[in-house]
Amino acid sequence: MSKLGIGLAAAAGVVVVGVLGTSYMIGGKIQDGFTEGVSRMSSKPLSIELNSYERGLFSSTAQTTWTFGGGEEPKRFKATHKISHGPLPKGHMAEVDTKFALNEGADEDLVKALNGRSPLLWNTQVGWNKSSTHSLTSPEFTGKFDESQVNWGGMQAKFELSAGLKNIKGNASFPQLLSHNPEQSNVEIKGSSIHFDVQKPEGQEFWVGPVGMAIASLDATPKEDGKPVKLQDLKLDTDTVLKGEVVNVLLNTQIKQVQAGPDSASDVALDFAFNNMDANWINQITKWGQEENPEPEEMRMKLMQSVPQLLARKPEFEIKRATMRTADGLSEFSALLAYDGDGSGSLSPAAIKASLKANLPKKVLESLIGSRVRKGYVETLEEFEQEIDEK
Repeated sequence: MSKLGIGLAAAAGVVVVGVLGTSYMIGGKIQDGFTEGVSRMSSKPLSIELNSYERGLFSSTAQTTWTFGGGEEPKRFKATHKISHGPLPKGHMAEVDTKFALNEGADEDLVKALNGRSPLLWNTQVGWNKSSTHSLTSPEFTGKFDESQVNWGGMQAKFELSAGLKNIKGNASFPQLLSHNPEQSNVEIKGSSIHFDVQKPEGQEFWVGPVGMAIASLDATPKEDGKPVKLQDLKLDTDTVLKGEVVNVLLNTQIKQVQAGPDSASDVALDFAFNNMDANWINQITKWGQEENPEPEEMRMKLMQSVPQLLARKPEFEIKRATMRTADGLSEFSALLAYDGDGSGSLSPAAIKASLKANLPKKVLESLIGSRVRKGYVETLEEFEQEIDEK
């Protein structure tokens, strides 16, 4: 063999060894990150157990068990993870394909409806900076569960996670959920979606940022007592903002059309805000909510003892706008409930401030007044009858 051939062979060997070594080294980092991710994601009401992890040169496999909820009948799923980390992955450090499977003893109706398909497929691409992008899909299925005929239109979701799991941004869509029960009620929800872009502040347990939800239509028809309800174009948007040591929460709700039995309304809107909420108080409440099986009485005592901490920031609850258009016209009002104490945290009833502004159509106002008069008249008659009985 010529010197050139020997040199090329040696160079090729070095490259091969380098690629194999790099891929195996990346595989080790991926295993560490995978184990750490399982630990971080395992938080009430979700518990994740890493059953096995087998690492190879170019790929690895892992098995996990996911448990939702507690009590006597928690929901469990097995997940298989196929992890690719070489050679020379394109644009990302690794890719993980996760396939969930129903656990043994799963509901027979659900097993039949899925017909061997996975209830959830999850693709993850891990970047070189340890951030990750995720795509989730759930198949559509139709089946009978107890006495209800259910049509699930599937689910698609995409989101991004920053390194350290401090930022989450993404969206999800749910085409439809139909449930028909001849003995109880029918529910049809179509065109649902959610979007979010939230962050966890340093040193805190709660999340801040915008979260939104939309439903194209909702139709609920009870079989017995109760009015059928129909909603069109429901939008719900919230935004949580941390400013220094206080948190402000804004919630905006809009409904294009709502109908309950023979009554209907349009252009329904409700915007309200919680202002000047103590950040450390919210953080503590969040931690308490994560405790396993908290005692109700103990939780009540903790909440009562934490009230001075909340009041010290002079919190406010404000209904910025509440509107509704009916055949009688447009009704709108706003309100404010605020605590304007001395900042010490001690409760002073005189420091509670309240205000209300309303603009109601004449017919609505007359109806309210008439209803109030009738109520007073009935109460007077009942008191009079009681006096006669006593005599």
